[in-house]
Amino acid sequence: LKEFDINDTNIFIGRLQGIYKEYLKNKGVSDERFKRISELTRILITQYASQFVGDEYEPAKINMITTAAYFYNIGYMTIPDRCIDFPKKNESDYRTFQKHTIAGAKFVRLNTNPSCEYFVAVCSDICMYHHERADGTGFPHQLNASEIPIHAQVCAFAMQFDEIFCKLDDFTRQNFNIAISQISVDTGAFSEEVYKIARESKGTITDFYRNRFAQG
Repeated sequence: LKEFDINDTNIFIGRLQGIYKEYLKNKGVSDERFKRISELTRILITQYASQFVGDEYEPAKINMITTAAYFYNIGYMTIPDRCIDFPKKNESDYRTFQKHTIAGAKFVRLNTNPSCEYFVAVCSDICMYHHERADGTGFPHQLNASEIPIHAQVCAFAMQFDEIFCKLDDFTRQNFNIAISQISVDTGAFSEEVYKIARESKGTITDFYRNRFAQG
């Protein structure tokens, strides 16, 4: 990525955050969970990137993947609140709920500036695929693990892990193992590669949560 790519992308991110934060504010929703998932995605994708040599995962790209994870549910802006709050109340509302994935990806892709191409690609991937499953039973496209971009897989994992880990008494390595065990009960959700990345990041993840909540 060139310096002007990064500068143009940061301008776009700032505008996107302004829109999304205003939406969350109007709904009375804190963005703290989105920030945690974003940083957890950074930890996981950094661990994944450690096996590569070269600029495939240069720091600027990792930063963009991290920021992209913050917007995984930006497609919520396009669907009625009832479909978000009670998505499985009836079949029609659930189908509408599922469309937030495609809508979020399309919204991000409205930016056709070539300088923003990398961020738009990874952000739209995350919006589109964060409800896909390794066994191919997710939505919207029923992709299997080999077809889902790794940045979308680790963001989806971060969503589930954060929800479980934050409910445990303390952010210890033992509770980390408990959280992983609870997630893995759903055998088709994630690939072994994702679990491997998470386990290799155990110390970094538990330190992150302890520090995050110590700060209030």
